[in-house]
Amino acid sequence: SPCLAVVLVGDDPASQVYVAHKEKACTHVGIKSKIFRLSKEISQTKLLSLIEDINTDEAIDGLLVQLPLPEQIDSWQIIQAINPKKDVDGLTPHSQGLLAWGKKGFIPCTPLGILKLLESLEIELSGKKVAIIGRSILVGASLAKLLTHKDMTVSLLHSRSKTPKKITKEAEIVIACAGVKHL
Repeated sequence: SPCLAVVLVGDDPASQVYVAHKEKACTHVGIKSKIFRLSKEISQTKLLSLIEDINTDEAIDGLLVQLPLPEQIDSWQIIQAINPKKDVDGLTPHSQGLLAWGKKGFIPCTPLGILKLLESLEIELSGKKVAIIGRSILVGASLAKLLTHKDMTVSLLHSRSKTPKKITKEAEIVIACAGVKHL
């Protein structure tokens, strides 16, 4: 059976729920899972060492690091350390590069799920104006790339956007994926 390693640092309640759901989903489809629950005080060096161990462990096929990470951890360095062949979250520079080019690779699951939902509506997506509220690499930015590859016209809104009401009113589809209420 394939094996997924999940690294959870700290005790963020939402992250605890996400990891529990991932573990349950793995069991449901017959995938082994190894959950590494780490203290929020872990050092960057120790976390990088664990990721390297997982990268080289041939019994582990996929790796995801549950975000967000505590403040003392540089998320960029952690994501960069993941072996692209095990990057099931699609967040490494390699995976993001493939996504930007429209090439086959790992795609972050939430953006892919949103695309599948839009496709299930059986409406013409090409040319549609879309406003995405939120620009995180995990959802908003990755979703913008996916929808652009479907020939959609994408506006990516964030806290510094000058005319968000105007842009969302002009959009035919609005997707909210920001972690800030009432953005």
